[in-house]
Amino acid sequence: MIYIAYGANLNKSAMRHRCPDATPIGSSKVKDYKLIFNNVASIVKSPGSHVEVGLWRITKNCEKSLDRFEGFPSLYRKKYFYQGMVYIMNHDGKAVPNKNYFETIAQGYRDFNLDRSYLDKALEEAYDH
Repeated sequence: MIYIAYGANLNKSAMRHRCPDATPIGSSKVKDYKLIFNNVASIVKSPGSHVEVGLWRITKNCEKSLDRFEGFPSLYRKKYFYQGMVYIMNHDGKAVPNKNYFETIAQGYRDFNLDRSYLDKALEEAYDH
Protein backbone atom coordinates (compact mmCIF):
# COMPACT_ATOMS: atom_id res chain seq x y z
CA MET A 1 0.00 0.00 0.00
CA ILE A 2 1.10 3.59 -0.61
CA TYR A 3 0.89 5.94 2.37
CA ILE A 4 0.72 9.71 1.80
CA ALA A 5 2.53 11.71 4.50
CA TYR A 6 2.30 15.47 5.03
CA GLY A 7 3.20 15.89 8.72
CA ALA A 8 5.40 14.17 11.28
CA ASN A 9 5.58 11.02 9.15
CA LEU A 10 7.58 12.87 6.51
CA ASN A 11 10.49 12.61 8.92
CA LYS A 12 12.50 9.62 7.74
CA SER A 13 14.26 9.07 11.06
CA ALA A 14 10.96 9.01 12.97
CA MET A 15 9.42 6.64 10.43
CA ARG A 16 12.36 4.23 10.77
CA HIS A 17 11.37 3.82 14.43
CA ARG A 18 7.61 3.84 13.87
CA CYS A 19 7.51 1.67 10.74
CA PRO A 20 10.86 -0.03 10.07
CA ASP A 21 9.48 -1.76 6.95
CA ALA A 22 8.30 1.49 5.32
CA THR A 23 10.19 2.58 2.20
CA PRO A 24 10.20 6.19 0.98
CA ILE A 25 9.38 6.20 -2.73
CA GLY A 26 9.19 9.89 -3.65
CA SER A 27 7.04 12.96 -3.37
CA SER A 28 3.82 14.20 -4.92
CA LYS A 29 1.03 16.75 -4.48
CA VAL A 30 -2.53 16.30 -3.31
CA LYS A 31 -4.61 18.77 -5.31
CA ASP A 32 -7.46 20.84 -3.89
CA TYR A 33 -6.25 20.42 -0.29
CA LYS A 34 -4.04 22.54 1.94
CA LEU A 35 -1.96 21.90 5.03
CA ILE A 36 -3.25 23.26 8.35
CA PHE A 37 -2.30 22.99 12.01
CA ASN A 38 -4.82 22.19 14.74
CA ASN A 39 -2.07 21.57 17.31
CA VAL A 40 -1.06 18.77 14.94
CA ALA A 41 -1.02 18.72 11.15
CA SER A 42 -3.97 17.91 8.96
CA ILE A 43 -5.19 18.68 5.48
CA VAL A 44 -8.47 20.31 4.49
CA LYS A 45 -10.27 20.82 1.20
CA SER A 46 -9.16 24.01 -0.51
CA PRO A 47 -10.02 24.25 -4.22
CA GLY A 48 -7.07 25.48 -6.26
CA SER A 49 -4.52 24.69 -3.52
CA HIS A 50 -2.28 21.68 -3.09
CA VAL A 51 -0.35 19.90 -0.36
CA GLU A 52 3.20 18.72 -0.89
CA VAL A 53 3.53 15.15 0.39
CA GLY A 54 5.96 12.30 0.78
CA LEU A 55 5.04 8.83 -0.41
CA TRP A 56 5.86 5.64 1.47
CA ARG A 57 5.36 2.01 0.54
CA ILE A 58 4.04 0.40 3.73
CA THR A 59 3.13 -3.07 4.96
CA LYS A 60 0.03 -4.09 6.94
CA ASN A 61 2.17 -3.99 10.11
CA CYS A 62 3.23 -0.44 9.24
CA GLU A 63 -0.41 0.54 8.78
CA LYS A 64 -1.30 -0.88 12.20
CA SER A 65 1.57 1.09 13.76
CA LEU A 66 0.49 4.26 11.97
CA ASP A 67 -3.13 3.71 13.07
CA ARG A 68 -1.94 3.74 16.70
CA PHE A 69 0.33 6.76 16.18
CA GLU A 70 -2.40 8.76 14.40
CA GLY A 71 -5.12 7.91 16.91
CA PHE A 72 -7.22 6.21 14.25
CA PRO A 73 -10.23 6.28 14.17
CA SER A 74 -10.93 8.84 16.95
CA LEU A 75 -8.42 11.61 16.11
CA TYR A 76 -7.80 10.85 12.42
CA ARG A 77 -9.76 9.03 9.73
CA LYS A 78 -8.41 7.46 6.55
CA LYS A 79 -9.07 8.79 3.07
CA TYR A 80 -7.99 7.17 -0.16
CA PHE A 81 -6.72 9.18 -3.12
CA TYR A 82 -5.41 7.81 -6.38
CA GLN A 83 -1.88 8.15 -4.92
CA GLY A 84 -2.70 6.13 -1.80
CA MET A 85 -4.01 6.42 1.75
CA VAL A 86 -3.82 9.53 3.94
CA TYR A 87 -4.92 10.35 7.50
CA ILE A 88 -7.14 13.43 7.94
CA MET A 89 -8.07 14.91 11.32
CA ASN A 90 -11.67 14.43 12.43
CA HIS A 91 -11.84 17.79 14.28
CA ASP A 92 -12.05 21.27 12.82
CA GLY A 93 -10.05 24.23 14.06
CA LYS A 94 -6.65 25.81 13.94
CA ALA A 95 -4.02 25.99 16.66
CA VAL A 96 -0.27 26.50 16.72
CA PRO A 97 1.81 23.28 16.99
CA ASN A 98 4.55 22.94 19.58
CA LYS A 99 8.08 23.73 18.44
CA ASN A 100 9.47 20.16 18.56
CA TYR A 101 6.56 18.80 16.53
CA PHE A 102 6.96 21.57 13.95
CA GLU A 103 10.71 20.91 13.69
CA THR A 104 10.03 17.19 13.15
CA ILE A 105 7.87 18.12 10.16
CA ALA A 106 10.40 20.69 8.92
CA GLN A 107 13.05 17.94 8.89
CA GLY A 108 10.63 15.78 6.91
CA TYR A 109 10.26 18.57 4.35
CA ARG A 110 14.07 18.54 4.01
CA ASP A 111 14.11 14.72 3.85
CA PHE A 112 11.69 14.74 0.88
CA ASN A 113 12.97 18.01 -0.68
CA LEU A 114 9.53 19.63 -0.41
CA ASP A 115 8.81 23.34 -0.77
CA ARG A 116 8.92 24.66 2.81
CA SER A 117 6.81 27.72 1.95
CA TYR A 118 3.67 25.55 2.29
CA LEU A 119 4.70 24.51 5.79
CA ASP A 120 5.48 28.08 6.80
CA LYS A 121 2.16 29.31 5.41
CA ALA A 122 0.25 26.73 7.47
CA LEU A 123 2.09 27.90 10.59
CA GLU A 124 1.31 31.55 9.84
CA GLU A 125 -2.37 30.72 9.38
CA ALA A 126 -2.41 28.89 12.72
CA TYR A 127 -1.01 32.01 14.43
CA ASP A 128 -3.51 34.27 12.61
CA HIS A 129 -6.49 32.23 13.74
